[in-house]
Amino acid sequence: DNFLSALPKTIEELEAYNLLIEEENFKKEIKFKFDIKTEIQDLEINSERNEMYLYDGVNNKLLVLDYSTGEVKKEKKLEDKFFVKYGFYDNITGERMSFDNDSQTIAIALEYSYFYIFDMNTLDIIRCEHVPIESDSVIFNKQDNSYLLSFWTTTPYIISCPIDSQKEMKKISTPICQGELEYSDKNKELYLPLHQ
Repeated sequence: DNFLSALPKTIEELEAYNLLIEEENFKKEIKFKFDIKTEIQDLEINSERNEMYLYDGVNNKLLVLDYSTGEVKKEKKLEDKFFVKYGFYDNITGERMSFDNDSQTIAIALEYSYFYIFDMNTLDIIRCEHVPIESDSVIFNKQDNSYLLSFWTTTPYIISCPIDSQKEMKKISTPICQGELEYSDKNKELYLPLHQ
């Protein structure tokens, strides 16, 4: 009856408790599997729309999956700008993704090439920009209707990219080796950890 009295009190009890939790998790049935031959570094779940978003780097596509079944609902083949410029696709690296239901947009930053903003309903490209390499995270900033990008190596700024393609991207000076951005709606503050 008392929640606190049921918590583990020693290291041994904690280890046994963690083992029990792990065993229970392994017993859970897999909801579905999807067969995509690529490395997936980011998968976004939009529970409001019962959708998942991911980037298939092998085929250079944005995929929208049904969250209940794992079936592909929509897909968008991206332009091969990176392939033309460098001679190989970005599938050997990674991607960072985000979305916003109010603006009805999905964003992808490919680690060594471009940043895209898509219309969530049609998957039309709203904006495509070349950005510095090695993006670390992408989040939506409701304060100015833009996406913010951080970079994990030598870029000494983060980027604010408005959804409106008529507005210019802004560079916001920061230390290098940035981590994953977070934004507090309550405090109206942006948090940026730094890698060592």
